[in-house]
Amino acid sequence: MTTPFMPLYVADYLADAAHLSTIEHGAYLLLLMNYWQRGKPLPDSDSKLSRIARLTPSEWDGMRDVLEEFFDVEDGSWIHKRVEAELDIIREKSTKAREAGKASAAARERSRVEEAKEKVSKRRAKGEQKPDAAPAPADLLNNEQEAPVEHPSNDCSTDVEQPSNHYIRLDYNTPPTPRGGRKRAAKDWRENPEFVEWWTCWKTEPKNPNDPGPAAAYGAWLKAVDRAGGAEPVLNGARVAKGLYASHSTPPDKVPHSTTWLRGNRWSAFEGEEASSGSEEERPSNLMVRQQRDYPPEIIDRLREIKRASGLDAADEFARQHLEPVG
Repeated sequence: MTTPFMPLYVADYLADAAHLSTIEHGAYLLLLMNYWQRGKPLPDSDSKLSRIARLTPSEWDGMRDVLEEFFDVEDGSWIHKRVEAELDIIREKSTKAREAGKASAAARERSRVEEAKEKVSKRRAKGEQKPDAAPAPADLLNNEQEAPVEHPSNDCSTDVEQPSNHYIRLDYNTPPTPRGGRKRAAKDWRENPEFVEWWTCWKTEPKNPNDPGPAAAYGAWLKAVDRAGGAEPVLNGARVAKGLYASHSTPPDKVPHSTTWLRGNRWSAFEGEEASSGSEEERPSNLMVRQQRDYPPEIIDRLREIKRASGLDAADEFARQHLEPVG
């Protein structure tokens, strides 16, 4: 138990210790402070007590009898009744606070469990609830005489002919729209097949030996998929990029980290392209556009504008005329 500040009742102290000298006051207070801080009686040892009181052995011998009158020496300990009474008060408060904390925690846990059970019960009840009067789909499709829905007459109706009957058709085979917006991604990258496919492609050689790995890349991949509107553009970009790195024998340390490649939207440079087999005849001529990762951002934006406006060949021609060859 950690004791708080030591209470010192000045009037009571002076009434009991007014006859002490200045040095005796200091020694007595040091004994009380050590008693309070340790939370237990002082040892009946002259060497230990003299060290606690900051006195030499000879000084302690001259003060022991004076200071001993404030304590009860029992079973090898110096016991101070007033300090013990104050410690009992602190211990009782500490015990009550600890028990109250345990009770409060248990009550919160019970409330949490009950709330969870209530939510589960409501979900189950909602799932089991079916419309009583609604006919099955087969009945609506096969029933030769469909029941019309009566419409109340309108005294202020115009000459426009109103439809006399409306028929309700229920489709029980259509799954309900999931709540919570988009599909929640798996917390573990191993449970996300789309990411596993992307990482299987990305880890092929050449691979940067300092790549942080799939666990670090998973968060960047999820955000990239959101920006791309799906996993396919990101996956296709990885196929094309890795094919180019392999066909040009890009040094592994020049291959960008998976997280850098994803956060920089570098997959967007390969939209609409397909991974080549690596042969010289089948490789497109816009290699500089595909290797735009080494260009400044303003150059990358310019290349993309040319690519969108005039096609890949025009962007490649711009790169060959105005930029140093990459690799």
